[in-house]
Amino acid sequence: MAQRSLTTGAIAGALSLTMATTALADDSFAKGVLGGVVGAIIVDGVKNSKRQTTQTKTYTKKPTMSSAQREANRDVQRSLNFFNYHVGVEDGVLGRKSRSAISDYQMMLGYPATGQLTEVERDILVTAHQRAMAGGYWVTETVSTHPQGRRGLLLKQRDEMFGMPTQQALQPVPLEEIRPAPQPEPAAPPAELAVAPTKNVPNFFPAPKAVSVSETAAPFCSRIAVNTAKAGGPATQASMSSPAQAIGEQFCLLRNITIDQSEQMLAQIEGFTPQQIATQCEGFATELTAAIAATGTGGRDAALAAVATRLRDLGMPAEQINGTARICLGVGYRTDNMETAMASALALSALNLSAYEELVGHHLATGVGGAMRPDLAAVWYDSAYSGTTQANAETIRPMEQAEGAELVLAASRQMNGEAAPKTLTLGDFGAAAAAAAKN
Repeated sequence: MAQRSLTTGAIAGALSLTMATTALADDSFAKGVLGGVVGAIIVDGVKNSKRQTTQTKTYTKKPTMSSAQREANRDVQRSLNFFNYHVGVEDGVLGRKSRSAISDYQMMLGYPATGQLTEVERDILVTAHQRAMAGGYWVTETVSTHPQGRRGLLLKQRDEMFGMPTQQALQPVPLEEIRPAPQPEPAAPPAELAVAPTKNVPNFFPAPKAVSVSETAAPFCSRIAVNTAKAGGPATQASMSSPAQAIGEQFCLLRNITIDQSEQMLAQIEGFTPQQIATQCEGFATELTAAIAATGTGGRDAALAAVATRLRDLGMPAEQINGTARICLGVGYRTDNMETAMASALALSALNLSAYEELVGHHLATGVGGAMRPDLAAVWYDSAYSGTTQANAETIRPMEQAEGAELVLAASRQMNGEAAPKTLTLGDFGAAAAAAAKN
């Protein structure tokens, strides 16, 4: 009861949030409520917030960073553009395009795709670019012979900085290591102690059940990034050799996007630390613990029904659930709290936002945050694809990466031992019609 009071009453109105309209096109939601664990906005509060936003815009001409920092950011953007990680205009502001390019760069080098450069990653990038501009034999020989072309300069720069030969540096994790290692089978008892079972002898040692070896998204995505770098880039339907790797790449892509969207919304909150927000989101996840567990044991409909029932018991309006879950989804992935991430994805799915059902499927397919159930994941994937292909449906992926949804379906079918559905052509139909005419 104390937890419910936290999520529905004590902090209601404590946090005044203004939704980022660039991330959410629904104006009714932008005027709505972000309540429950993250806080609630009443309509008058939103209007006041909008007036404050208008006043703030009159001061946006004030510099938000030093000229030195802006120039350092431009160096990063120039380097990214040179290596074909396109950021667009080199304006010194590391916005969404820059963070996406940085993530791609990090994946190629085998680092976690956070979208934020560490000092080492920045030094590798900028130094390789400077050496490329200077030219010379090292540059010419690398670009002409390396499989990655000019991006090979980045790999060689990394290897030199770590003082390792290229072939020894940061060896990728084999694809088969994506899945949890199988547990060793118990040793067979000595032959002389074996007793044949009978109807009168109870069996106190039934066959062991499958053990869930769960991990979180951060280490999982790090291994996925290493394998992506080894393969020379993310998998496509034409190039896919490992369905587990393909699904992992799509999972980690959506994870990065939701973190970015959440941070855009959190940027409008003042007076609360990231830790305070994370704590409130953990409270939200606690309310859905039973529903989270249901996803690994039952069907999609049963899981969503459990989520809807619990949210209804909490008395949270749909607009509050929507805003709370969007923020907490990114917070969960950023803090590597899989219960928070799963609860948020389930809550959004229960609101008929089909795009987020794919994230639930990813958790089930990979075992990240719970049991590995690729068979159950397939149902979530199918529903997500069906929903997001409808007119005006919300999606998570940018349009240029829309084919990822079909890649997930194909990979899921392979993981479950199913053949991809055959596309019916006019010739197929004509042959079938001719055969039917003979009969």
